[in-house]
Amino acid sequence: MHWHATAGLSAAVAQAIAFAATVPLMPAGSTPRIGRAALAIVLVPLLWSGAPTHARVVDPTTAILYGAMSGAMFGLSAAVIAGAVGAAGDLIDVALGSPPFAERAPSGGPIARVYQLAYALVLLRTGGLTMMIAEFARASSTLHPLLTLHALSALGSASLRTGLLIAGPSLFAQALATLIAGILSRVAPHIGGVLFSAPLISVSVLFAVTIGSLVLWPELVNVVRQMIEMLAGAR
Repeated sequence: MHWHATAGLSAAVAQAIAFAATVPLMPAGSTPRIGRAALAIVLVPLLWSGAPTHARVVDPTTAILYGAMSGAMFGLSAAVIAGAVGAAGDLIDVALGSPPFAERAPSGGPIARVYQLAYALVLLRTGGLTMMIAEFARASSTLHPLLTLHALSALGSASLRTGLLIAGPSLFAQALATLIAGILSRVAPHIGGVLFSAPLISVSVLFAVTIGSLVLWPELVNVVRQMIEMLAGAR
């Protein structure tokens, strides 16, 4: 095989593996390895045929390095935005009374798990994964990563803003319940505001989660759309 063709194939394989390994598909630990391997195998011919990498890089080692960096950049960028959904669930789990520094499962608490599964459902049902792969394939012609400091800042800001937006109603309910319990403990000490605060906070947060679930689907669709737009802008 000619060195140019070898370099192009090497870059395509490295890009596909790095992207499949880092792209957010399901909650942590839920995506079977064979599923990610199948995604990488499917992507290799697409990237190899669509990216003229053999005209840019001759050395296969260099092609592998930059191909892996490019694939990981796209996958991790998408994971930052998707992580906002799990982070919002973690904030709600803490609001329900879980100790913030307690040992937690790798996949997070129950609300975080549900939110991550909901995000995966929206990602697959709306065609977000297909659009993400299309953007990745279009960007594969550039071997060097284009994730600048400004892009990193935008990713972090978007992730934080999205997480707070999704968890906002529950956090507000927790703050309001804590305030009410504090007022009760001052006005009527015999009621026992401290003992009353825990169930009041739990009921308030669960009520906020129930009401917020009515608009959760559109918010998750916005997360997927925002993720696609940011990946398209990073090209």
